[in-house]
This record gives sequence, structure tokens and C-alpha cells, in this order.
Amino acid sequence: MKTMRKMALSAFAAALVAVSTPVWADPVSSQQQLAQAAPAPSGANRFNRLMKSVGVEANAPQSTDGIHDPINPGTDALQPPREAFGELPKSNAGNRIDWVKSLQSGAITPRVDIADPNKVKQVMDLDIIREVKGSMPDVVYPHKQHTEWLDCAQCHPKIFVPKKGGNAISMAAILMGQYCGACHGKVAFPVSECTKCHSRPKASGSTPMRSDTLTVPPQPVAAPAPVAAPAPAPVAVEPVAAPAPVAAPVAAAAAPSAKLT
Repeated sequence: MKTMRKMALSAFAAALVAVSTPVWADPVSSQQQLAQAAPAPSGANRFNRLMKSVGVEANAPQSTDGIHDPINPGTDALQPPREAFGELPKSNAGNRIDWVKSLQSGAITPRVDIADPNKVKQVMDLDIIREVKGSMPDVVYPHKQHTEWLDCAQCHPKIFVPKKGGNAISMAAILMGQYCGACHGKVAFPVSECTKCHSRPKASGSTPMRSDTLTVPPQPVAAPAPVAAPAPAPVAVEPVAAPAPVAAPVAAAAAPSAKLT
């Protein structure tokens, strides 16, 4: 009986010490508890996945690009990208090639139609200005640079509704692969190149700040209206009276002289 009572008292004392011991008294155990309580990292909310580098070498050979099968003997038969892109204008984003400059300079001449080598592309030279909120410059969308590569049906109406106010474009939607994100970040320059699109400053009447890739056609400047010189005020001229005619002096009749006697 005494033994059981001692065992119960010992267990009660141990529990009392464990409860009354502060967390800071055992830093090792407290850190372990915090580590166990912290949730495991999750990749479900990697929102800005297009804004960060994936750590892959740009234009790497097919055997090391992480896309092609390095074991397949046909992989080495493909032309390495750096060899194919050697003479093309360079860029700081994407696959490091400025494709718009390459097209405009004549370094590449892509065929408009696969079946018809004589087909001429229809280029639309029209800039769309989208005013944005906040301090970011407004967006300038150039149809010219896009229609030099694409046909109208590739964007309208599936990606963009051809109607003013018909597209709720936002950076969130673009990052999720909608609207501009259907191409940019995949087969066109990534969305990290902000100034390529946000290129018109807020001040009205100023020239858009375009990159070297996107050129602005010269805009006609209206000549200032000529300023008419003020007409001189009419001066009143008072008529001058004609001088009165001066009568010719009449010789006075000679008075008869008195005869002196």
C-alpha cells in the first residue's frame, strides 16, 4: 500500500514539474515543437511563376535543356539553338533573341503561308492605348508588330473580343495565361519586361517611351493657327474749314482837294 502511494506521488510530482516548467527553460525542445507545428511548404500558391527564373540555361543544347531525351541518339542530330541564333539581334529576356528586330532588319524572312510562298501578309498599323491605374505608365499595344507575325483570327475573337471595353485585362489574368499571357511568357517575351508594354507616360501629349524593339510611327503635328494682327483703330479726322475769301482791297476814292485861295 505504501509502495503504491509513493508511486502515485512520484507521478503527480513529475506531472507538476512538467506543467510548471517554462518553455524558455528548454530551448531545444521548444524549437523542435515549433518546427513540428509549422506547416509544410506548399507549391500550390506559386502565383508569380512567370516572374522568376527557373534556373535553366538559356538556349542550352538539346541534350541538357531538360526537354529533350538525352539518351535518344536523334537528340544530338538537332541543331543547337546557339548555333541557329548566332547572328540574330540579342535581347535580355526570354530566349535572349529580339525576334521583332530580327524580322524588321531582314535577318529572318518567315513565310506567310506554308502552302503559298507568294502570299503577302496583311499588316495593321494601329496602336491601342490602355490607360492603367496607379503610377505605372499606360499600355501601348502595337498591332503592327503583332500582325507582322500573326493573323487576326489567331487573337480575335477567342483571346480578345474586338470591342472597346469588352476585355477585362489585368496582370492577374495575364499571369494565369489569359489575354496577353496566352503568348507572352511562353512563345514571346515574358511579363517581367514591363516597359515593353507600359510605355506611355501619364503626362498627356508626350511621346511614348518605347523600347528599341517597338517603334512609334511619326505622328502628324498640326500647325498652329495663324494669329491675326489687331486692326488699327479708326482715327477720326475733323474736316478743316476752307479759309474765308479775302476781298481785294478797293482803292479809296480820292477826296476832292480844297482849292486854296
